[in-house]
Amino acid sequence: MHRIRAAFRPRLGAQLAGALAALPAVEASDTSHTFWVYPGGVIADGHPFRDDLAGETFVWTSSLADVARCIEAARGAASEEAGADVAGLETLEDARPPEEAPRPLSPEERRTRGAIRTLSEEPGQAGYVYAKRSGRDVEIEVLREHAGRVLKAEQLYHDGRMVLDYANPIEALRPYLSDRTLAHYATIDLRWNAGDTCSPEELAALFHAAGMELSEPIAAFETTCGGLTFAGLSWGIYSYIKRGFALRAIEGSMSLRHARSHSRRSSVSAAPWRMRSMCPCSGPVRTVMPPSGYARSSRSTSR
Repeated sequence: MHRIRAAFRPRLGAQLAGALAALPAVEASDTSHTFWVYPGGVIADGHPFRDDLAGETFVWTSSLADVARCIEAARGAASEEAGADVAGLETLEDARPPEEAPRPLSPEERRTRGAIRTLSEEPGQAGYVYAKRSGRDVEIEVLREHAGRVLKAEQLYHDGRMVLDYANPIEALRPYLSDRTLAHYATIDLRWNAGDTCSPEELAALFHAAGMELSEPIAAFETTCGGLTFAGLSWGIYSYIKRGFALRAIEGSMSLRHARSHSRRSSVSAAPWRMRSMCPCSGPVRTVMPPSGYARSSRSTSR
């Protein structure tokens, strides 16, 4: 039973077979799938059971050294177009403070380390994978990056996978909250969503497009709290801009008077939302009214 499944894109079966001295399995191949076998595993162009993965090459093996050779072969064959993901191995996770995260790899570092992209381009999953060698010891490292920082560093050894999580919401808030508050947050469904935050440069561009300058306190707030979500609501500035709430307020599409008149017509209290920092943000509190059509129930506002 093979413990590791490595996936590569584009199809690189012939190149990976050459790197592992694998032989064609003619009897198992057809017009859509090509197989190779070698003493340590199996290589397949196209997934044998999933047509949606026909453009990928898969390697099933129990040897991390084989995966390292495949990554190096993929880098040499497809260069910037190559991508890979490695699944399998028992996983241990360790939450770490965000400030301990390594910096993202520069283009020169990616080149010298022979790194190739991960197959997934989803926020929070995209990144780079490369092999590290020390004598006969081999390990695979995956750095998952978003918004200019490393979210997770995955270290694959011959007997398991260690995931260092630098995007854990509890660790992100630890410098700013009491132990009692953190203990409470640990019991609720507090999450971090990479799609609900962005880099400071992207946030500054959004503010500039609205005719405003991004202040340091707001940028610091987004760096710490951007992407944190609870009960479907996000704490960050970018998520409100993305959904159009704050952007409409910034552009003057909804005045305070209109919001109040809408509140009276609907007979509910539409208290303004306040985005207040719990972190290095010490600037003024900005009040953003909820968009048209949003109403809180009288029950929730009567307390």
